[in-house]
Amino acid sequence: MENEHNNEIKKNIFQAIKDGTVSMRPKWYFVLQTVLFILGIIMVSLAIVYVISFVISVLWESGIWFVPMFGSRGWSELFVSLPWTLVITAILFILVLEILVRHFSFAARRPIVYTLLGIVLLMGIGGAFAAPFHREFFRAAYEDKLPVMGGFYRGYGAPPPRNTFVGVISETFKNGFFIEDRNNVKVKVTISPKTRFPFGTELSEGDAVVVLGDFSSGTVQALGIREINSEFGSSTMRASHMPKMRRNMMLEWNQ
Repeated sequence: MENEHNNEIKKNIFQAIKDGTVSMRPKWYFVLQTVLFILGIIMVSLAIVYVISFVISVLWESGIWFVPMFGSRGWSELFVSLPWTLVITAILFILVLEILVRHFSFAARRPIVYTLLGIVLLMGIGGAFAAPFHREFFRAAYEDKLPVMGGFYRGYGAPPPRNTFVGVISETFKNGFFIEDRNNVKVKVTISPKTRFPFGTELSEGDAVVVLGDFSSGTVQALGIREINSEFGSSTMRASHMPKMRRNMMLEWNQ
């Protein structure tokens, strides 16, 4: 019975070929098709890794990467400040990659949710590993040493978020300090008992910090402050050469 069924299928196939409704293709056609799909997967994967790593770098350079630890206000600032054009671009590339991957049987046999999660996980890991390379491009762009892509990196990295400020402490006073950003612009930061310090209050002149707060009349009313590592400060700030004058600033704020 099974042999008869198989014979019937073969008969129908040969009849379709004879009638011209189905054409036979040479082996090289399928090899070429597979090669093109593989090249497409590689190119789209590289594009996704680049975009994701660039988004991470933008968040890092702007200081937004650090603000979620300040609570719901920090998470809200992160959501609002995301470069949504790049995020949507990454999502579209991921969907394209899903379509390309499902051309192969190992992916087609699995639920689409599994392959999507796998792609997102792999691309996220790749983006995280590639993100540090963008920091050199940002530095070169701010120093006008990146002739072709300089404007692109400055365009995404220079405009500060609404309520997040990154800079180096240039001067302290009783209830706060001044920070100087990468463009040598000074901003006054004031502290209150409600200001959160996730990593402690021991700050000094020359420290790179990120500040979350409301800006008005040239002054930031700080809701949260944290020091960021010296590598971050030296890679993005022009004021990182300031002398270190270690002291516990909370003693001054409480006087």
